[in-house]
Amino acid sequence: MAVQPSIQAIVNNKATGMEGTAVEGVPLRAVRITRGTTDSTLYVVSWDDRSFGVNGAIWIVELTSKGARNLTQLRHDQSHGYSLGGFGFEVLSPKSEVYPEIMIASSGFKDGGGAEAEDMCFRKSGKYYENTVCPVTCHKTLNSR
Repeated sequence: MAVQPSIQAIVNNKATGMEGTAVEGVPLRAVRITRGTTDSTLYVVSWDDRSFGVNGAIWIVELTSKGARNLTQLRHDQSHGYSLGGFGFEVLSPKSEVYPEIMIASSGFKDGGGAEAEDMCFRKSGKYYENTVCPVTCHKTLNSR
């Protein structure tokens, strides 16, 4: 399981209150987002546990004939197992691309108070997906729905 070390880090973090959670039993949702011309298929995998609130843990996983690997770089000092969190996503570039740009939507707060959706965009750079600037329309589109 490509995200098992991440899930284990979350469960082992006493601040999450998930002690005793069996890593093997964690219900994950995987949505295929590409099927390129190579033997590579990309998935957005999420763990939507109530403990996370609205924004569940999200990973970008690549599946090949050699196995699966997590393309989300972990920053253990900040994330304790995951660095992406949100309630939804959208593929911004053509799905025919092997590594398309992805926007993750998360719940946040606007300046001055009140809830709003926040956009975070990611593009593959090197071994991992890394944060990039979102198109100007992402934030407006998310909050006009």
